[in-house]
Amino acid sequence: MPPFLRFALDLVEVYFQVVHARLPFLNPTHFRARLNVNVPQYASIYANNPSASGASAEESLHPALMATVIAWGAKFSEHPLLVADRLNSSTRQSGLAKTLIIRSREVAEALKVHRVPAAEHVVIALLIEPLQSRAFPSVPSFVALRVAAAVLTSSPSLRVARDTR
Repeated sequence: MPPFLRFALDLVEVYFQVVHARLPFLNPTHFRARLNVNVPQYASIYANNPSASGASAEESLHPALMATVIAWGAKFSEHPLLVADRLNSSTRQSGLAKTLIIRSREVAEALKVHRVPAAEHVVIALLIEPLQSRAFPSVPSFVALRVAAAVLTSSPSLRVARDTR
């Protein structure tokens, strides 16, 4: 198995060990079964994480979901490559992890995750928003998104208008 594939699969496991406890949007068994459709070697490497049988080609993973899970894994991974990258950075943040975060956002935008209504797109958006907001704290557009969401959910006049539709 290529080392980059093993690295990516390790990042998926880090996601489920660290991030999933805080943001439980994915069913680990179902995700791993779908991952096995994309990466058949997965089940042989992680035998302690049995995949659900019966996953079909229609259930392959959305590329933006996979990119987002890998980016979250990179953010918290203690892999020697990422640790060395953090130590060599003046901010003590991994440049590789930041690049994966940027790429996950680019994949989501290219596949119109934020524009096409689908249940999986909602999950991707819920996972990617806090990831990219933490990566770019000085960018006002992410702050504006949170402010707009807060206004829509807390304003009684907007809530009434929204509820009467």
